[in-house]
Amino acid sequence: YSIQRKIPPERRVLLRHTSGQYHRHALNYDFEMITTKTSFQLSGAVLMRTVLRIVVFMAIASMTCLSTTYYVSSSGSDATGTGTIGNPWQTIPYAIGSASPGDVIHIVAGTYALASTVAVNVANLTLEGEGIATIIQGTNTAPSGSFFSIGASDVTVQNMRMVKLDKAGEQNLIYVGANNFTLQNTTISGQYVLGDGDVSRAMVVTYNIS
Repeated sequence: YSIQRKIPPERRVLLRHTSGQYHRHALNYDFEMITTKTSFQLSGAVLMRTVLRIVVFMAIASMTCLSTTYYVSSSGSDATGTGTIGNPWQTIPYAIGSASPGDVIHIVAGTYALASTVAVNVANLTLEGEGIATIIQGTNTAPSGSFFSIGASDVTVQNMRMVKLDKAGEQNLIYVGANNFTLQNTTISGQYVLGDGDVSRAMVVTYNIS
């Protein structure tokens, strides 16, 4: 790189009238300047990579910190509760309305009778119970539609039991209308007996989603 660097004309004129020692010093000086500049450029690249790593780390840490676990209990209160384990809310719909993407709603052991369909419209939300001790129940009239209607992507429902208490009507307990829905460790049951006229389904998935 130093060989390709050209000495400006005004410096060439000056060097013709100087000693060889000064001439070599001038070239060395020129080379040192180039080396310093190249080193600065490399340092800048290293610095940029370091900054990018810090930004990515902070973004991941921020996402982790922003994720909140809220609590729902059959003995809680939507009016005075704060969603904490010591002061939980009472209903699942209220908790969903207070949640943000990435949050977890923990439904403690107990029985929850649904008065209406629970619309899950918060992306990347997790609804989790405490196994079969967390019971979500309903009938054909309460709620009159699905137990849960999944309208946002990346929702997870896990660790609970859903029970339809009557045989009336065709009732689909979970309606999935968004991508990447996960249902795991959940028992869904009803009162249907082979030969009954109406059939209710545990889950119905809309067309053309993944």
